[in-house]
Amino acid sequence: MEIIPRKKWLTYQSMWWAAAAVVGFLDFLTGPDIQFPILFMLPVAGMARYCSLAPAILLSIVLTLFRAGTLYAWGVNPFGLIPSVNSLIRIVMLLFVAYAVRQFVELKILRGFLPICASCKKIRSKEGGWEQIESYISTRSEALFSHGICPECTEILYGDQIRKMAQSEK
Repeated sequence: MEIIPRKKWLTYQSMWWAAAAVVGFLDFLTGPDIQFPILFMLPVAGMARYCSLAPAILLSIVLTLFRAGTLYAWGVNPFGLIPSVNSLIRIVMLLFVAYAVRQFVELKILRGFLPICASCKKIRSKEGGWEQIESYISTRSEALFSHGICPECTEILYGDQIRKMAQSEK
């Protein structure tokens, strides 16, 4: 996942809040009977894609409450059964969109066969060069590596030294 500088992040967030305001205004102009729920998804999806999940969730809640407020402004009881069910459906749909978009953004998959050296474990790139497996995977995914030594390799590499140190301590 790319890290967006804070100033740019605030610009993106402001842009999607403005888009939500436009959608809300259009929703208000169309009246209580005409609904375009897909328009509500666009700012939520944009917020989830370019900012993060938390502001997208907040935007989902605000848009749903705004819709309930517009119903009240039109003289419709927003707490009636049908408007309440519609609000519940809307919030669930918007939260699902926010979550799904965020998961899609964070998903990076390596696919196919990786040509790997049987000896040094370097991977051949598309350009024909050979890269360490860690750098190959790190540049093509969001995986990060830390290194350690497993017990079997510790025994192979340092077994004699460990035994000598243990004998000298006795």
